[in-house]
Amino acid sequence: MKKLLFIIAIATAGIGYAQAPQITQAQLENSRVIKEKTEKFESIVNQKVDQIMSLGNVDAKNRDTLYELVHNKESQTASIEREDITAVMKQSKINDVRDAFETQLKQFLGEDKYAMVQNAISPK
Repeated sequence: MKKLLFIIAIATAGIGYAQAPQITQAQLENSRVIKEKTEKFESIVNQKVDQIMSLGNVDAKNRDTLYELVHNKESQTASIEREDITAVMKQSKINDVRDAFETQLKQFLGEDKYAMVQNAISPK
């Protein structure tokens, strides 16, 4: 009886060990995809931050604060895009995020620099 249990334990361990590389490959692929998406997102955020900094003549020491504002806006917008809601609700939420971002940006930059950035981004 003990020999039978030992053989079953060995066989079970062997099967589990044989599946481990497959699981590892799936985990590696998942990690790679997440890393690519994160790098793409960070690239977009950094590009927008650099654009605002150059258009608004923002000091380099304030980059972290500006980065946080832009990152929050972009991550909230991406989160809303993934939600399963109607197009009208989705657009309403995105507009709320954009309005909050513009208010925060105006407070951060000041009226004059904010106007410079807005005119450069969307001239009328």
